[in-house]
Amino acid sequence: MYSYKQLLTSLLGLLILGFISCKKAENTSSDEVETAYDLSSKQAISDVLTDDVNNLVFSAIDLNNFSFKNQSSTTMENALPPCASVALSGVFPNRIITIDFGSGCTDTFGIFRSGIIHIQLTDSVRSYGSIATVTFDNFHIKRFKKEGTVIWTNQTPNNSINFRTWNRQALNVKITDTTDGRYWIHNSVKTITQYEGTATPRFRYDDKYKIYNGSGSVTNNAGATMTTLILDTLNKSFACPHIDKGSIKFERTNHYAVLDYGNGGCDNIATVTIDGNSANTRTIILP
Repeated sequence: MYSYKQLLTSLLGLLILGFISCKKAENTSSDEVETAYDLSSKQAISDVLTDDVNNLVFSAIDLNNFSFKNQSSTTMENALPPCASVALSGVFPNRIITIDFGSGCTDTFGIFRSGIIHIQLTDSVRSYGSIATVTFDNFHIKRFKKEGTVIWTNQTPNNSINFRTWNRQALNVKITDTTDGRYWIHNSVKTITQYEGTATPRFRYDDKYKIYNGSGSVTNNAGATMTTLILDTLNKSFACPHIDKGSIKFERTNHYAVLDYGNGGCDNIATVTIDGNSANTRTIILP
């Protein structure tokens, strides 16, 4: 038979265990929510850096007349900063363009870049079936180092001049924040369509793109992963450094997040909402 004192001690022990379990569950849930915020924000940064590299790559391609077959050389806007030197080697299907930023410089928009971008072309980049493979050699943009491979495959039906479509794959693209050494890795497959500016290929500032579908994953340096899926079509124009409209859903075992880029205004603001609860919405400032 248990004495009253023994019974009281047992009940107290159970209460303490229950309290500890509840606190542990609460802390675990809080940690998972913070992870959801963290990964969503990191993916938003990845999108900004990817779009900047896209502008650089297509500027280098256009400047060297590899946008269309038999394209003549004419004046165009140049998104490359003054310190960037462009070198050419090889022939199709192994034509190489190298953009070398050297030790780095800051452009007129205040963006610092250093290192090298390599572009391998199988054909003119706006020709159906052509593949552009982009890799990086100690490449830095702003405070981030970018590694990995990005592959553009032209999927424009019948070489339409009204719009152009690419499949873009990001393969183990690693982004390292040089201020603290933390990194993340993202993989994705997206369909990108240029729906404005196709008639003026050497004038970039009227170019507008839509990303209708895409999926992937983002993993931080602690090994936490979320899968990604485009919910609402993403809009991106050459004239704006950020995606200005659309949303992406991130899913994890116990939580999901929605990254919302807004309704079309060109700014560096996005929001992240956890589990559809407006009380769990945070504003993030894009670099």
